[in-house]
Amino acid sequence: MEGFPPPPEQRVTLDNWQLPPFNRWSFQHVGEVVHTARIPRSGPVWELPTASGGLDPSTVGFTTATGEETTLADWLPGSFTDGLLVLRDGRVVFEAYQNNMRPESLHLSMSVGKSLTSLLTGILVDRGDVTLDAPVTRYVPELEGTGYAGATVQHLLDMSVALDYVEDYTDPAAEFWRVDYACGFGPDRGGATAHCLIDLLLEFRGVDRPHGEVFLYCSPDTDLLGIVCERATGTRFADLFARELWGPLGAEWDADVVVDPAGTAVVDGGFSVALRDYGRVGQLVLNNGIAGDRRVVPEWWIEEAWRPNLEPFARSDAAELTPGGSYHNKWWQFDGRLHAWGIHGQLVVVHRESATVVVFTSSGPIPDDDVSVLT
Repeated sequence: MEGFPPPPEQRVTLDNWQLPPFNRWSFQHVGEVVHTARIPRSGPVWELPTASGGLDPSTVGFTTATGEETTLADWLPGSFTDGLLVLRDGRVVFEAYQNNMRPESLHLSMSVGKSLTSLLTGILVDRGDVTLDAPVTRYVPELEGTGYAGATVQHLLDMSVALDYVEDYTDPAAEFWRVDYACGFGPDRGGATAHCLIDLLLEFRGVDRPHGEVFLYCSPDTDLLGIVCERATGTRFADLFARELWGPLGAEWDADVVVDPAGTAVVDGGFSVALRDYGRVGQLVLNNGIAGDRRVVPEWWIEEAWRPNLEPFARSDAAELTPGGSYHNKWWQFDGRLHAWGIHGQLVVVHRESATVVVFTSSGPIPDDDVSVLT
């Protein structure tokens, strides 16, 4: 192939794959950069019919982060959006692919994966495999003496573990690269002592406040939740997710999840999923846990996701960014919608009142959650 391999300055590496312009390619080819495990689909596909008429993007107006009034038709071609799907009443009313993305392309979820992990957790809780008020150390006893001592599974779900931790993707002083390194997402930038996720979790220390009091966004909480699911069932995460959720959901395509150097699934942001399968996840939530004619997730678990968890969120720094918002069971809640959010423009939105699901997959240049900055 002419021009392949690319010259050094154009090569995607472990050091640059999350940065522009390299992420325009890598977010659809994660398994060619880092280690992944396959999540196979099985059984009948949950069909998503196409609505007659559809949505005219020229009639959809909004204001961008820079204050510009525009329409979806004008904004989309110049954005960093890779895929956009809109479902209404379970039917596809708009679907668009850009940047060489195709219906079968698997796109990195970033933190949308946290909400996917919550759905699996709800299945296991309902069955009795996982107990919400059980201490995390019941499942992962080696975390006694760390910042996770005394925290429960519910604290992991709500990200209210009292840890000495700051998640900042752009501040070098925050040293988030150590998390990336432990996950297998990035290189050692000097002095890393945790070479996989479980080693990283063993290094976490607590702060002087009760667990559950303050919302603290901490991606490794979700990776620990994934480990809890594995330990509780004795099943590798990718196999567990395929058996309990991906097959019963009626996914159309296999999915992938990144695994760390020790083989632990990076469930906080390592899923790669096709656009319509993200849509199926949103529709599953809108349907209160039903996919087609199959009960997949307990109804009470979906209802619980809609219940505001206001006080811990109001005490956190995040309240300034999303006033009146909430975070519960790994779903963001505000303006009457549930959001599964990921940096660089990944988004699944569920709106009950209008029976609508919206999915964005993107490769924005900066780690920001707001899709309106993708221009």
